[in-house]
Amino acid sequence: EILRRELGDGHPASLGAQQNLSFILQAVGRHDESIGLGRTALAALIERCGEGSLPVADALIRLSASYYEAGNPAEAEALSLRAKAVLERLEPRGFNMSTCLNNLGRIHEERGDLEQGIALHRQAVAIRKELLGDHTETAFSLGNLGVALATAGQWQEAVDTLQEALDCYARAGHTTGPDIEGYRKNLEICRHALKMVAQGTTPQVSDD
Repeated sequence: EILRRELGDGHPASLGAQQNLSFILQAVGRHDESIGLGRTALAALIERCGEGSLPVADALIRLSASYYEAGNPAEAEALSLRAKAVLERLEPRGFNMSTCLNNLGRIHEERGDLEQGIALHRQAVAIRKELLGDHTETAFSLGNLGVALATAGQWQEAVDTLQEALDCYARAGHTTGPDIEGYRKNLEICRHALKMVAQGTTPQVSDD
């Protein structure tokens, strides 16, 4: 409110604050408020910078995440594709592109289009390895790829990828946390599945 009063609704600082607040509201489950602020910020950025600008692509990705968390993957996908079109022209190997690809990968994966989901996750991993090296964001993308591979029953590559994710986290200085524990659990599930396959038994893995 201070920024709006002192600088105006369309000032970059005001818009940045709106987007940050939208992210926090999303994190605490206040999805309608998060989406409302995100849409307001997006409209102002389009007017200020143009549809095909990097700030608008960033706002589209943020708003997409709000819709995804609110349980609306179709709108999340549409916004992500708009962002991807901008990034392909302006910043095809940037961090925002990796985030966009990661988000689209999860949407395809949850829809059951595992082949496309895995392909998108692979692209996200490649960009983050190139940009960041051993970093928590790289490890996170590796973990997402590993889970997608496990869902597709590609057990050996899933084991290798999830182990790589955990090793990457460790090299980045992180050995505990919700994502790490989740990937560690999935790694054990995949190792168990591999043993079952070796014994000639069909793995029975829960959706968890």
